[in-house]
Amino acid sequence: MTVLTAANQLTLLRLMLVPVFALCMLYGLPGWALVTFVVASATELPRARDSRARRPPPSILTARIPPTRSRAPHRRPRRRA
Repeated sequence: MTVLTAANQLTLLRLMLVPVFALCMLYGLPGWALVTFVVASATELPRARDSRARRPPPSILTARIPPTRSRAPHRRPRRRA
């Protein structure tokens, strides 16, 4: 069973606008491409606000811990004798 929430519908709309944008650029219609881009960008705002509203607030512990590095720290190679 698939659930088409408002956020999912907006995402599908943005995905469908990608080929429209590409065709407008290929056929030399930059004005229509800009309109398509603005519409796609405008549909991102409600989705982003909705996802931020559903995010739980950070706990006291996670608010004080800095984000970790994405990879292990660099180790210096050992010197050969």
